[in-house]
Amino acid sequence: MVAETQWRWDWEEVSVNGEYILMPICYFNTSGSWSNVNDEYILGHEQLHFDIGELFVRKLRKKLMEDPSVLDTSDRLNKLFKKYFNLCVAEQRKYDNETNHSIIKSKQIYWEKKVVSELNKLNDYDYFVLLEE
Repeated sequence: MVAETQWRWDWEEVSVNGEYILMPICYFNTSGSWSNVNDEYILGHEQLHFDIGELFVRKLRKKLMEDPSVLDTSDRLNKLFKKYFNLCVAEQRKYDNETNHSIIKSKQIYWEKKVVSELNKLNDYDYFVLLEE
């Protein structure tokens, strides 16, 4: 292995539209991420792991904004968090399997376009966009 990206999800209490809510956040873990190479292609593959984490956080934010009743109980909130986190982990595995950890360049390009497109569709659920409202 020549590089690894570690990301994690957490909650942050933020004010949106004058109301405090719990917001899921995707963090890049600098202490657990590393690279033995200075290769933009390899680093791009690793960047996409974080982007996939952000994609699924946006999906979770969208669900929370569409159905705020989920926030009523910590049990429901935790179940939803775990559901989306597990979907994200499955997508991460699929990404590495289909690209063979970036070796299959055509698949790498496909995934880059796919993730960017999906992130753009969920741009309204970007953390910073929500905070600006």
